[in-house]
Amino acid sequence: MTILGSLATWWFWAYYAAGLAIMTCVLALHLRATRTMGRGPRLLVMSGVLGALGAIIGGMQAGPYPPLYGPTGIMAIRLCWVSGVTLGVAASAMYLWGMKEKRQ
Repeated sequence: MTILGSLATWWFWAYYAAGLAIMTCVLALHLRATRTMGRGPRLLVMSGVLGALGAIIGGMQAGPYPPLYGPTGIMAIRLCWVSGVTLGVAASAMYLWGMKEKRQ
């Protein structure tokens, strides 16, 4: 943690947001190129977008002039992350359910 700094620095959040944004864009481009059907892959993209958005909000809150009141900012970050994780779990369940149906 000392390499990137603490959660109170904006560059930790920027690193996290950039990583999620890059991974999400690559997944979206892959889905477009392979024409993968179904809602599961698109839910994964939305999950990545929500995670990156939460990290962007966290980075803005860590700066010297946070745009949101402290508890409101934390609530916004958690809302993005919980929504993103929920979509990711739902997409994973849809994927596993699809594999089960293919076997039968």
